Amino acid sequence: MKQKFTSARFLNTLAAGVLLLAAPWAAYGTSAGISLRVDVGKTLRAVPVWRGVHMAPIKGGYEEEDVIRLKQMGATCVRIGFNGMILEKKDKPGEYNEAGFEYLDRLIAWCEKHGLGAILDMHNVVGRRKWEDTRIWIQYHGWPDPKVFQDRFVNLWREIARRFVHRKGVVAYELLNEPNPPYDDFEVWNELAKRATAAIREVDRIHPVIVDSIGYANPKKFRGLKPTGDPNTIYSLHNYEPSAYHEQKRPWDFDVDGETYYYPGWIKGRYWNRAQLRAVFEPAVEFGKKHGVKLFCGEFGCVSDCPPMTDMIYLMDQITLFHELGIGWTMFNYMRRESKPYWKSHFDCNLFVYFNPEKRLYRFDRKINFLRFFLEKEGEVLAVEQPDDEDVTLYGIRERGGEVSLLIANKDRQRDKKVQLEIIGLDSEVRGLVSVMGTGMDDFERRGEFRLEGKDAELILPKLSITKVNLIPEQGARSPWRRKQLRENML
Repeated sequence: MKQKFTSARFLNTLAAGVLLLAAPWAAYGTSAGISLRVDVGKTLRAVPVWRGVHMAPIKGGYEEEDVIRLKQMGATCVRIGFNGMILEKKDKPGEYNEAGFEYLDRLIAWCEKHGLGAILDMHNVVGRRKWEDTRIWIQYHGWPDPKVFQDRFVNLWREIARRFVHRKGVVAYELLNEPNPPYDDFEVWNELAKRATAAIREVDRIHPVIVDSIGYANPKKFRGLKPTGDPNTIYSLHNYEPSAYHEQKRPWDFDVDGETYYYPGWIKGRYWNRAQLRAVFEPAVEFGKKHGVKLFCGEFGCVSDCPPMTDMIYLMDQITLFHELGIGWTMFNYMRRESKPYWKSHFDCNLFVYFNPEKRLYRFDRKINFLRFFLEKEGEVLAVEQPDDEDVTLYGIRERGGEVSLLIANKDRQRDKKVQLEIIGLDSEVRGLVSVMGTGMDDFERRGEFRLEGKDAELILPKLSITKVNLIPEQGARSPWRRKQLRENML
């Protein structure tokens, strides 16, 4: 039976409730109907196991409450950035700083206690402090042979692995964040990654190793990356494209031109949308298929000064692509500590800002509450067909408990969208709960519900919004989905 929802029934139905978010539709009108077809019995793959946030090294470090906070958000892992120089004495190769290892040990222990996986990410190391220090890669006049620093790097990873081989809280070792050998010297990194992996395997055959591509983990540079030969190695990309969108309004950034950029939209002469993001990932995806290896995205995100809700739509397009492609992820960044009042409302890429003078934690609630959807939900990614309308993105997950959750983005900044939502593969009646996040909102707000007996429903999506639809089996129903063997469903 078809369920149609119109403004005339808005006190009792979902769609009219959704319309309350939009400007009066006489101003812009509503687009022609769009068909969305969801087969709840057809899946692509399991939701990626690694779904979390990156912790950048900060002065003062982190506390147990930070790990608890991430676990409460639903994160399964945290990428812990650390500087190799806290572990090894700068001028004394092979002499280790126990205080540095104790700090990592505490973080790992908190992760173990609260059920969060720790990815140990070497963010910098002796010979590669920040980006201007290239001693680990090449030799200039008066500099030591790069092999000196490379040997220290390899030996340090052997020591890290020796100390943490039996720690259940560790889920992976990431050799070096965003390797940047000058002149795109692929071979120096390919060889160093191979050596470091071999050193780890001398003492630890358990934990996966993560290898970033060069060019600051640039997906394009996967064309020159070589597998290390280790079967338990994962290869990592980062993505901040389009960069002018990601970093707009940063007060210190040389590339910020004062313009306001929208996603999707024209940015620096190119139209950016979900298809363009998919093209950015393609070299890494090709690498994974060619070599039969897993991929991971250790960093992505955007500043808090992006136009509201375009940021959540941008993040949704990236994360849903990761889930469709089977790529685990950690978003940048968890928190920064600051003393300037500017940061109380300008979070940069962070979820939280700790304002030192007040000893107070400020929250970027819209991003936190949106991200929670992807962090919390586990199950299988539905094999949905994206609509012809590029301003609409559809994502679905069949959760372990039997529910199905859908996200539908309307990226159009001018018009509402009328959607004909067809659900197939139902064995019994389900209840649909609908919530919306739109401009000016910090969380999904409940808008109503409907019952679906086997055909379709008509929804109105407000302009520049994300609608969440939870399909829940009616009480007493065993399962509404026509399930087959998992191997038959996986594409």
